[in-house]
Amino acid sequence: MMSNTLKITGQWWFPTSDIIFNGELTFCPTEGGKLTIFGPLESFVLLDESAKTTAENSNDKSKTTQKICESYDRMSLILGKDNDGKKVTAVYTLPPNNRSVIRPNYNYCERDFLIDLVFIGLNFEKIEDIKFEKVLVEYSHLNDWLHDFNLSGRTAMYAEKSEAKYVLEHFYGETKYIDIAEICSIEILSCPNIRINFGEKNQISNRIYVRFSSYHKKTIKDYITLKNIFNDFLNFVISHRVTTMRMIGEVQIRIDDHFIIEQVDVFYHNRISQKLNKVAVVSPYLLIYEDIENNFSDIIVRWYQLRKKMSATYDLYFGVMYNLDLYLSNSFLMLAEALEIYIGIISQENPDPILLSKVKRIDRICEMLEKASPLSEADREWVKVIMNDKKSLSFKEKMEKAYDLYSELLPKLSHVIGTKQEFSSKVTELRNRLTHGNINYDELGTEGMFWGCKDLQLILQLCILSELKFSKDQLKEITT
Repeated sequence: MMSNTLKITGQWWFPTSDIIFNGELTFCPTEGGKLTIFGPLESFVLLDESAKTTAENSNDKSKTTQKICESYDRMSLILGKDNDGKKVTAVYTLPPNNRSVIRPNYNYCERDFLIDLVFIGLNFEKIEDIKFEKVLVEYSHLNDWLHDFNLSGRTAMYAEKSEAKYVLEHFYGETKYIDIAEICSIEILSCPNIRINFGEKNQISNRIYVRFSSYHKKTIKDYITLKNIFNDFLNFVISHRVTTMRMIGEVQIRIDDHFIIEQVDVFYHNRISQKLNKVAVVSPYLLIYEDIENNFSDIIVRWYQLRKKMSATYDLYFGVMYNLDLYLSNSFLMLAEALEIYIGIISQENPDPILLSKVKRIDRICEMLEKASPLSEADREWVKVIMNDKKSLSFKEKMEKAYDLYSELLPKLSHVIGTKQEFSSKVTELRNRLTHGNINYDELGTEGMFWGCKDLQLILQLCILSELKFSKDQLKEITT
């Protein structure tokens, strides 16, 4: 389980060496992992000599970065087997820490590796082999939010009268299939979770899983990105912190003339804060599944397209949400930039009348400078460069435009946002003071900056809902 801490004791070795070490791996999804291998110093000397010889004898220069225990700029593998015989693959990127004890008749060495990824169920011989046909993910709180009787299926369990046994019947529900062109396919399905306690009440429930199939390289990085984007959507619509409970990769393996699928449990270091910085909503959910059930597939498609269309705004918005320990000034600047970028994008799609008027005026002035001007040619070119830089909305104008998008809603949703002029002036002044020269943070005041962050978050939330094709009337129903 991604949410649990791993502790694996067993034997460990490297793909290009037959030297085996004893060791222990501990791994926590929120803190990362550490693998400690130990043994006689002579074994580590032989290991390092083997790695050096492998690199020197290779015609592939990239092999020099794959020296055992010495990888600085790429991922490297350590293979293992726990005491029960289960296969393990650990991935590290930084060189290890070494500890040695040398005595006249005794020597001992330990090496600690910081582990980024763990795969349980298979030994991958090369980084390039770590590819998955599909990945199955279980998210926290998804079962509580996504109520779909067609998806859930039906499970019944009853005791046989004639024999001391239970009969279990399960009818699987429909799988919800979503195709996202050029990105991936997503299947949402449920499986029964059954706990039989003889003499006590048995528990039957359904667990909802999301299965991803990438249309690209099918690497672990590819699948973590796909999984995280869906996780972002859930954190956007659900007030609670949504995390990955379990991640299972399906690996295609060739045996003789046919292929089989092996399942691998995946654990990786997740650096998201334990508490999230979200916009507070009255109910546990910003969007109720039953209200969007008929359009759910389209919304998910738009969500993935949104990540591609406005990646900077998207990353800045969730960067603030997932990093509660950011300085308040950092959060404010990230959100202000996210909104500025977004308004710039939609202004290109639907040119602003004020901006069009400004551009025409600038073009007219530049034309007049070209035709008749006492300035030298160099000065004319310098003035034209300055004028052409003005062919966009200023930061304050962008904040005004953002307010105009939801001018009827914002005063009802925020008691501190004020009028359009008050909001745009406040945000612009604060942003300018934070980005121009040395400032005294005590003079800025944390309360104003805090509420500035919340107002920016609120507007960005509304912008994202608009990108998901929610109308102004729907936004009013959702947020009030």
